[in-house]
Amino acid sequence: MSAGDRSASNLEAGITSDATGGHGGAYRWYVLVLLMLVYTVHGMDRTIINVLLEPIREEFGLSDSALGLLTGLGYALPFALTGIPLGILVDRINRKRLLAALITIWSGFTALCGLAPSYGYLLASRMAVGATESGSPPSALALISDYFPAQIRSSAVSVFYIGAPTGAMLGAYFGGLLTASYGWRTALYVAAVPGFVLAALLLLTVREPKRGQSDETVTRENATFMDALRMARMPSHACLFAALIFGSLSSVGISSWIPALLMRAYQMPVGDAGSLTALAGLIGMAGTALGGILSDYYAKGRTEKLLFLAGFSHLICIPPFLYGLLFVDDIAAFAPLLFLWSFLHVIYFGPGFSLALGLTPASLRGRMMALIFVLMNMLGAGMGPQIVGWVSDALTLAGDSASLRHAVAALTVATFITGMLFLLARRWIKPGITEPVAC
Repeated sequence: MSAGDRSASNLEAGITSDATGGHGGAYRWYVLVLLMLVYTVHGMDRTIINVLLEPIREEFGLSDSALGLLTGLGYALPFALTGIPLGILVDRINRKRLLAALITIWSGFTALCGLAPSYGYLLASRMAVGATESGSPPSALALISDYFPAQIRSSAVSVFYIGAPTGAMLGAYFGGLLTASYGWRTALYVAAVPGFVLAALLLLTVREPKRGQSDETVTRENATFMDALRMARMPSHACLFAALIFGSLSSVGISSWIPALLMRAYQMPVGDAGSLTALAGLIGMAGTALGGILSDYYAKGRTEKLLFLAGFSHLICIPPFLYGLLFVDDIAAFAPLLFLWSFLHVIYFGPGFSLALGLTPASLRGRMMALIFVLMNMLGAGMGPQIVGWVSDALTLAGDSASLRHAVAALTVATFITGMLFLLARRWIKPGITEPVAC
């Protein structure tokens, strides 16, 4: 046993006396909170750039298309290239050590972003952050699926996904605050620090669980990436994956531009825009938590109710947000509509990803989660900000003085597609309690 595993065992013994070897009781919730914090840092290091876009644009003289590349494909393309190899590693090696190594690397590149003397250097550093962050969600979700049984997995996944809006909130608030006082480079230096601390905690206090220990269904251990691809082509999985991809397209594509939208359309200073975006992120945390609660207490793990919850929450958030973008010019009136969108559009995290985990055999979860996140980041998160940038530049050339607002409004069509795909998936995903599909 390594020193790290001995430390994890000692902490585990002190936290819980569970008879199952320490993977129940308080210890697994400690691990979950730690993984949520890892995802918080993941989200913060990824999204802090959003509140820095306007200062970066002014310093380097950039177009919206260039800014869209910085937040979209510049991050998503390397994410896609490394996601599958890292997903294969998740299924083969010690996941907590892999995750600790990745956190250390991407935190270092976040700090290097602050040293960028040019746009090209900044873009290259952002690409490195994307390449290493791609292994984070598959590693963490695979660990969660082994610590938590299917009956409470939706809540566990929702707790994990609280890290996404939390990271966005912290990045927006402290990014805006630090940028207003010390400049955008200092904000990136500070954002890099928590990752190093969490990497050490992972190595010293987390114990690697046995793969598949929380599943009733036993699957073969020699599954390959081709098995994951074959499963992804099944109508049930393809429709669910398409819904998750379009969810990422609208969510990341819109949220990436919110700080810049507040500064341009409502003339907010960078610090105030960061604070308002952070408040929207805080409200998003509540929406994510509600998604997990409803999944376990309303849906109770039943696939048809999980899909309805994920789809309906997307559809009802569209009209008020679209109205605000097109017709509201006062920030006091727009802010509540932004908060409502922030609350509703993230409810799908718990039901959507717990379904994806539950339908996948334990031996394929690393590969399958990597495939999902590669597609989400390449086709969804990668293209979302870029599409807004392209549309905004085109509208500007056409003489539209509110081009960014209208470009963000145009992307809300992806939110509608997301909701419909979740509802459509009920045609192919068997009703009842989620269970893995045979390879």
